[in-house]
Amino acid sequence: MTAYRTDRALPAHITIPNWSAYQVRIVRDGQEYSASFGWNEAGPQKALSEAVAWRDKMLESLPDAGNEEGQFRSMPLRHKFSWSRVGVTRYVSKDYRKPGHPEYLRFGVNWTDSEGRRRITSFQVGRLGVVSEADERHAANTAEAFRAEWEFCTKNGFPFEAFIYKKWKDEILYPFSPERHKSKIL
Repeated sequence: MTAYRTDRALPAHITIPNWSAYQVRIVRDGQEYSASFGWNEAGPQKALSEAVAWRDKMLESLPDAGNEEGQFRSMPLRHKFSWSRVGVTRYVSKDYRKPGHPEYLRFGVNWTDSEGRRRITSFQVGRLGVVSEADERHAANTAEAFRAEWEFCTKNGFPFEAFIYKKWKDEILYPFSPERHKSKIL
């Protein structure tokens, strides 16, 4: 039997866990789908062909991973706490620099800048117990618009201009509309 040549790259999602089989492993939303294809039964080449065929069939039936450029998850991962939409989180933070460590309500938005660095932009509503429902709704809607515009720009190849949201407390920037990018589309 011929062993796999280590100078060749393996196809995506396929590994050799114990030098006697190929293993295919695909993870979607925290759930693993896997299968092994032994070399003893069919030989390495046939086992690799079967592994690739099984992988391709699974990838067709499963939803996209949501982690490629221009792809976004429609539902949050099980261990994540998204608010309303994927990529927007409502949370409370403490300010340990101030006496009594006051708590502040925030909406954080996960995004990636043009250089591929992961970023979080925070929309701080205000001090917990003092903020109004209208202020909270304004911050939440702004965070949603920020994420929607970032997704739109990423999918369509436009530069995302995060600085537009610097004065979010004084301006209404929601709901997001692609009209702002109309001149770039034409």
